[in-house]
Amino acid sequence: MSEKEKYAWEDAADDLAWDGIVAKSPQGTLFSESVFLKALERPVARYLVRLGQVVKAAVCVFPGPGLGSCELDDLAIHAGIMFIEDKKPVRLRCEQFAITEFVLSKLDGLYPHRIEMALSPQFADLRPFLWFNYGSEKPGATFSVDLRYTAYIDISSLRDQEADSEASACFQNMLQRHRYEIRVGLKNGARVEAGAAPDRMLDFYEKLMARQGAEVDRSTLERMESVVRALTAVGRGRIYTVHDTEGVDLYSVFYGWDDKRGYYLYGAGNPDKSASWQGSVVHWGAFQDLARSQGLAEIDVEGINSPARGWFKLGFGAELKPYFHALKGGSR
Repeated sequence: MSEKEKYAWEDAADDLAWDGIVAKSPQGTLFSESVFLKALERPVARYLVRLGQVVKAAVCVFPGPGLGSCELDDLAIHAGIMFIEDKKPVRLRCEQFAITEFVLSKLDGLYPHRIEMALSPQFADLRPFLWFNYGSEKPGATFSVDLRYTAYIDISSLRDQEADSEASACFQNMLQRHRYEIRVGLKNGARVEAGAAPDRMLDFYEKLMARQGAEVDRSTLERMESVVRALTAVGRGRIYTVHDTEGVDLYSVFYGWDDKRGYYLYGAGNPDKSASWQGSVVHWGAFQDLARSQGLAEIDVEGINSPARGWFKLGFGAELKPYFHALKGGSR
């Protein structure tokens, strides 16, 4: 029996057990929790890999509209393979390699036409993807991997409610421009409030995209609203809005979180009124609240794959984190 043949494959139907595995796995994120997956309002496939009675990994993919394919979902930034780490590092490396080989063989049987998978930044060993059907010249037989980037911000220094926030490591690690914008905004009476309904933010988002020539289809907006409402309802998400001195909403952002970190999910500004400092101020307010009310130590700013947004997010003192999309097969 080969190393990968000793594993068993099964559907994962129990939400409570699934969420426990996601929480335990270093590769598990909010995007694979059952509340988030249900809010996506689309087909989701969840699997477990067992060795005997012991769960060794979980797998989350999104079946496509056609037979025999699974696809990426724009709202689920990370999913894919999640390991349970219960061995020493040197043994884990070998075990996880074998598990990944096993998973890919199973997915290839279930989704022979096309496989798309968004791996988390904590998924390190891509060799099973790169070596799948190694040497084959058959079109669509091998995997390609697409390098992406996100970034993490350390907000642990903001947990102390009595400490001066501007003296914190989080504030001091920011670019001077971000610190200046926060100070100017607060000096001019900017206020950040938490807990707004999603309607206003999504209206901003739709209008902003339209002005940029990138109209968002109604189904995407409805799914975004579903995610916001679902996470808010279970205490896993919060909208933050910055207002000017006249009480006008300038910019809103939505953060979700799990037990590991917070995630910046959506954001949009008022298309009719803005201030140069609005983005820096609203995120700064969110960082403080998430550190103090939720005890979070880090934020995943969710993607820095375009220049303007990427440099803005990195300006908060964020640390680069690579992750990968794995792709196999023909066109959708």
